[in-house]
Amino acid sequence: MMNFVKARPVLFWGSLTTIVEAVIGLLVVFELWTPSAVQLAQVMIVVAALGQMFVFLIQGQVTPTQNPKDDAGNMLTPGTIGNDEADLPPI
Repeated sequence: MMNFVKARPVLFWGSLTTIVEAVIGLLVVFELWTPSAVQLAQVMIVVAALGQMFVFLIQGQVTPTQNPKDDAGNMLTPGTIGNDEADLPPI
């Protein structure tokens, strides 16, 4: 589980937000929680806003796995990571 969170943090937080919203919906449908319409709307707005905030903040900290680039916009390839061949993986 922790590998998934570290490898795909944006997907994790987006999925977690969706799961929390679904659980809240199920609690209301099965009448295990009976909030007023205004209370339910407030809770759903807060959950959605927090989830989106986490996704927005984390997205900027993640290196994309396809076409990764450094801060200057240069492609990150094994040849650009180090200057000597010891840094390259064996062929």
